Amino acid sequence: MPLRTLSHILWQERELVDRVQIGADDRFVLHAVELDRAVVAQDVARELDLDHDVPLRVIAQRAPEPWAGVLASHHAALTRARGDAIPRSLADFLR
Repeated sequence: MPLRTLSHILWQERELVDRVQIGADDRFVLHAVELDRAVVAQDVARELDLDHDVPLRVIAQRAPEPWAGVLASHHAALTRARGDAIPRSLADFLR
């Protein structure tokens, strides 16, 4: 299910951006996770009949429960993360 996969990817991103220091290996993993998120988010948007570049908060509003709450929690946690740790693609997704 794309919503479950999206949530899993967002957990991975949360773990990576919450680290005090991001090393070169972490940046490589974060880049791979970003690519996964982009693909899965498009699948979720299509499934929910949304535009392909819709932000996470809109996906959370349209998703059925329990996913609406789960995705809203991811959005809240990621928007509180250190600004310098958030990759641009993730910041765009959180807009």
